Amino acid sequence: MNYLGKKSSNKHRLYLTLQHRHGLPGFHWGLVLAPKSVRNDAYAKDCWLFHATNSLQPGFSQMWRYEWTEVNILRSTSVIARLLVAKFNASVTIETLANDIHQIIQAVPVVQDDPLWTCRSWAEEALAILKGAGGSFGTIPLVRNGSKLENIIINFGEEAMSELRKKGKIITSVEELLHRDILV
Repeated sequence: MNYLGKKSSNKHRLYLTLQHRHGLPGFHWGLVLAPKSVRNDAYAKDCWLFHATNSLQPGFSQMWRYEWTEVNILRSTSVIARLLVAKFNASVTIETLANDIHQIIQAVPVVQDDPLWTCRSWAEEALAILKGAGGSFGTIPLVRNGSKLENIIINFGEEAMSELRKKGKIITSVEELLHRDILV
């Protein structure tokens, strides 16, 4: 699957996203596939979210699950930063590309009953599996637990939270999201 094709300035983008956890330490990590120009329309669903998430179940156990869904990045008031990990030619529809990404990363294990396993563990493994698929996924950086790049990502998230607190407002346009390019 090589989606690079001819040079195009209108490439779809795959981002590692960080979301604040409503006062809890750390960030929720996910992947978002987006067109180059995300619409600043609170009702348009033009992006795809891929992530591992958990929710409290009866008996107070937290069951992890993989989700992929079409989203509006602005409707999530917790997204604070995007880190660019890949670009794809827009001649392939975003829906086709989202389906192809899903087909690859649905194999990432979702681990239960391990307090050290988190959405960050899942996201790092998803990035590695995508990179391993080659082609246009080859630009995806390897992010590993405790690595220099992981520390850069976490520091970037903390910088984004600091900026958000200074502004004292909710992000209302895509341009307000802090962005960093970490392509290989």
